Amino acid sequence: MVDPRQHKERRQLLNPFFSRAGIFKAESMIADKVGRLKNKLDVLCAPGSNHPINASNAFRCVTIDIITHYAFAESWRLVEKSDDDFFVPMLKAMDVASEGIWDMWHSPFLRELAAKTPTRVVHYFNKDVARFLDMKQLGHKSLETYRNAEKQDTQVVFDTLTASLTDEEDIVAEALGILVAGSDTTAFTLTVAVWHIAHNASLKQKLMKVLAEAFPAREAPMTLLKLEAIPYLSACVREALRMASTAPGKLPRVVPGGNADPLVVDGKVVPPGTIVGMSAYSMHTNEDTWGADAKEFNPDRWLGEGGKHLETYLVTFSKGLRSCIGQNLAFAEIYITLAMLFRNFDIAVDPVSEGFKGVGLDFFVPIVPDPGLILNMKKLES
Repeated sequence: MVDPRQHKERRQLLNPFFSRAGIFKAESMIADKVGRLKNKLDVLCAPGSNHPINASNAFRCVTIDIITHYAFAESWRLVEKSDDDFFVPMLKAMDVASEGIWDMWHSPFLRELAAKTPTRVVHYFNKDVARFLDMKQLGHKSLETYRNAEKQDTQVVFDTLTASLTDEEDIVAEALGILVAGSDTTAFTLTVAVWHIAHNASLKQKLMKVLAEAFPAREAPMTLLKLEAIPYLSACVREALRMASTAPGKLPRVVPGGNADPLVVDGKVVPPGTIVGMSAYSMHTNEDTWGADAKEFNPDRWLGEGGKHLETYLVTFSKGLRSCIGQNLAFAEIYITLAMLFRNFDIAVDPVSEGFKGVGLDFFVPIVPDPGLILNMKKLES
């Protein structure tokens, strides 16, 4: 929304769900979904199994399960429905949505055509686009299921949207926007984190050690507050967010006019009405800020007093009034998932994924190139 007033009104509707207090209310739900992922990994990684794990798919499934529960009051349960490679057709639909955003953005004709063409006709000509339209229909179905279900004690996003918005298309579009923004972004960050941590033996052992010290009994609940209090885990989370840069594009903004202060960049005044933007990737790999190892995964940069000032330069979620509303949820998911993985499994990168290095295809949200992040995981027994 370009209009600041409209943006403020819509954001105020959703703020309670994504505030820090709201995330603590949802912590048990997040832990439950991550626990279901662990249960499936326990089976796939049992002694003698030797089944390679498609981690990038697994992370997409669990983040979709979390955000659909949070937004629609009904988890899509992709972790359980997926095959042993954590694949479900929904993931392909998400890829199509991300890949096609630029064409739809710059072509009004395509937008009109997609809106007016019956889904059955699209299925005949292009099954990938049809999967994307099917996802939209699934959003409508989720809204219908929500309306017919008994209301839960804990509020979900649909509660606020249906109480405040009258147009069903608007409600579904907002909910699907939350789904797309709240799943692949976090999943890609987890993929980047695990590749780097598992690829560096000393780094991996250090993380496993601090987690074992914090949770001697592996079955003990890993509360978010206790996880956030582990400095090295927090450093790994922030370094993953920096390296992933999950919205690497320019995030366009319009320079305000009126009584606003002039925008001055490098001594030059940028006129009101100009569309400007900043690349998070460029910001996060600037050697003047991060040092000569700016393109290396180094959690130590966040430790101690020297790491505190770096928060100013971490723009994964943008900054200011337009910053990502879901950042508290993303932090919680990354903390809980990384802790579960490195407290319960010994993880190594499969040779087929050696060249990944966290570089994804930029379709607004990065897509992990085939074959994905493939891991060899062993369940820790002692």
